[in-house]
Amino acid sequence: MAKIPCFFTFDSNYVLAAAVAIDSMLRHADPRHEYRLYVVHTGLLPKFQRHLEDVVGRYSNATIEFRDASSYDVGWERMALKAHFSKEVYYKMTAAEMFPEYDRMLFSDVDVIFTGDIAPAYFEYPDDDFYFAGVPFVFESGTFAQYAGRFTAEEIATLRRHEISAGFMLLNLKTIRRDGMQAKLEATFHDNLHRLVLPEQECIALCCAPRLRPLDPKYVVCAHYYNFDPETVEFNRDVVASREKGRQILADMLRDVVQLHYPGPDKPWITPFSPRYRQWLAACRNAGQTWRYISLQPHFLTLKLRRYSLRRFISKIINKITNKK
Repeated sequence: MAKIPCFFTFDSNYVLAAAVAIDSMLRHADPRHEYRLYVVHTGLLPKFQRHLEDVVGRYSNATIEFRDASSYDVGWERMALKAHFSKEVYYKMTAAEMFPEYDRMLFSDVDVIFTGDIAPAYFEYPDDDFYFAGVPFVFESGTFAQYAGRFTAEEIATLRRHEISAGFMLLNLKTIRRDGMQAKLEATFHDNLHRLVLPEQECIALCCAPRLRPLDPKYVVCAHYYNFDPETVEFNRDVVASREKGRQILADMLRDVVQLHYPGPDKPWITPFSPRYRQWLAACRNAGQTWRYISLQPHFLTLKLRRYSLRRFISKIINKITNKK
């Protein structure tokens, strides 16, 4: 039996999502392995920790532990584009120091459900000298358009070619420690708060390329990919050699999903209009979280209204600035 360590990082607004994600992960876990799960957090209340312990306690081959990251200075107030993510993304880059007992480790976001086992990813690249492995950007992304004016042409080329999704990663902690890469990642984060769009992903690509490795795209299949038309979707030609190859990658990932990811602000626990909502709801029911999901709807509605109010405010400010030019 191998020990598979995997960590998550999130705030109190994502406890329901974490319960569903973790249950779906363990539901599909290989019983031959022991899954050691960790939550890196800042002030996650004991009641939430107990709730997640109860979820994991149903599985004899899994444990969960909580590690406080409050000592890290994230500098979040200086971040230019906070979008829909939180300061917890920073802690994805602290694992080498946070987990000295491991030489390699998996990471996963919690706005996901799992439909396959994560263990094979842990055993990838056993003798390779790399820092991170993750799913590359197969498709053209709206994020790329935001890079213009923020990054140099050379940096943009690096991001297009090497950026990986931080929603699921394999971290080679031994190599990160050996080369002092955590300090470099943290310095890059703090020095570029004014221009980062997807903070941890861009820091990893800019600091660690070319010593990044690809994981099979099945480990991060975004829910909206099911709406793609394989004949018209734009592929990232810096990663995908041809349209024919891209169509095959898309077909393979939709057929053989390990992690189904729900990026963006419209999470399935907030709106039933989220793509692949029924799949998440079924996982929620399997995890025994249906009542919690229902009881939290007033809270999520309040968060949603605040977000849209902020969007309207920002939109008005941008329009005023634009009209003055």
